[in-house]
Amino acid sequence: MKESTEFLILDTIKKHSSLVPLFSAGYSYAKIIEWVRQLEEEKKICFDNMEKRTLTDIGLGRWKVIKKKKIRKRQKKKI
Repeated sequence: MKESTEFLILDTIKKHSSLVPLFSAGYSYAKIIEWVRQLEEEKKICFDNMEKRTLTDIGLGRWKVIKKKKIRKRQKKKI
């Protein structure tokens, strides 16, 4: 999975605890489920006690790393 796709899914779950925004954006159901299963296997996302998707500590750490990279890239483009 591309890093940009990984960030998109992690960010969506972090903000919405749901995958619905990805379906609304036009991503295929099969592809989203494939990506989510991969992230679940990597222990980056899970269900909380309210049955909502959430980021694990591993997933939150990965989200932060990718977010920092995106910020650095934007800053370099401005210079």
